[in-house]
Amino acid sequence: MAALLAGALALTALPVTALADPTSQELGEQADKLAEEREELTAQREALEGQLADAQVRLEELGEQIAAIQAELMEAEERLEDTRNQIAETSAQIEATRSELAERREALGTHMRGSYKMGSTGMIDTLMGATSFEDLINRIYYLDKISEQSATDISEIDRLEGELTAHEAELEEQQARQQDEIEMTEAKMAEYEAKVAEAQEFYAALDAEVQEALAAEEAKRAEEEAKRAEQEEAKKAEDEAARRAEEARRAAIEAMNAGGDQQPVEAPAGSSDVVANAYSLIGRPYKTWWSGRNYGPDAPGYDCCGLAATAYQMAGYSTPYQTPVTGLMSWVRSRGNWRDCNLSNVDSVLNPGDLLFCSTGHVAIYIGNGQMIHAPYPGRYVCVAPIYACIGGGFGG
Repeated sequence: MAALLAGALALTALPVTALADPTSQELGEQADKLAEEREELTAQREALEGQLADAQVRLEELGEQIAAIQAELMEAEERLEDTRNQIAETSAQIEATRSELAERREALGTHMRGSYKMGSTGMIDTLMGATSFEDLINRIYYLDKISEQSATDISEIDRLEGELTAHEAELEEQQARQQDEIEMTEAKMAEYEAKVAEAQEFYAALDAEVQEALAAEEAKRAEEEAKRAEQEEAKKAEDEAARRAEEARRAAIEAMNAGGDQQPVEAPAGSSDVVANAYSLIGRPYKTWWSGRNYGPDAPGYDCCGLAATAYQMAGYSTPYQTPVTGLMSWVRSRGNWRDCNLSNVDSVLNPGDLLFCSTGHVAIYIGNGQMIHAPYPGRYVCVAPIYACIGGGFGG
């Protein structure tokens, strides 16, 4: 029975956090850190997506501008083609007019040469051949009109040639202007095509960055989820270990308080002298100071102060025996060892072997992992118990 009791109490004294694997709290902190990193990646990815959307808008704007320039270029080329057709038509008209002018001039020359060869005799013969006065008048009018009409025709054709030539020159100037316009539009088109190429390259690079950011974000999310799952499994294992430890602790305390085989318990390996001494006193009954000596290693029993002082005296410290709880508090404070703590942080503030004050009326020996060894009250025995309250503590040597 004693061996079983010792093993149970030793088991309850082992801290769960002494496992080699990380605790659920540590895993939770790691998962929280991963979540923060994932949120940062999300923010970076969203910023990149905003830039990508802006780049897309820029590409669409450039596309619309290029479409407008292309329409402008097509219209300019159509106008140039129309001008070229007009020039061709005008050139053909000029050639035809020049041919007609040459023919008219040749006819007039022939007529003039005939008239010259005919001389005055020919003209007189033409006039003398008139059959009447009216015929004479008609012959004179006819000869005059032939000369006048020939001159008018030649003048008209000559004027037409000049107009066509001037029109052709105007069309050629217009063609030159239109060609310049097309060249400028083509240069503008080339400039915008270069801008589009640059914008497309920028868009592609941004898109690649977004995809990389998405991949990194998903990888971090998967890592976070895996860590959360690991944390959950660790928490289950810790809860199970704590449950088993609690069952063992309760069984040990019940066995001790039942008044049965109350034997000293061996402290866990590596315990301090104070903790080991406290373990050796487990099973001693509660004894008040007025009912006889309740301090020292050979005392038949202890109250809370006698137990605490005895565990320290056995380790070679001069912790006072006969003093109330407040006296021990003053002792710890006077030596500069006092530490304020409570149930939420006692395990991170105190060290195993420190005096632990549940109140100004009760003191115990802190043994770690939320547990203490104390002398509870009359009718009970020195035992291991969970810490139910804490106002502070510290080393009592």
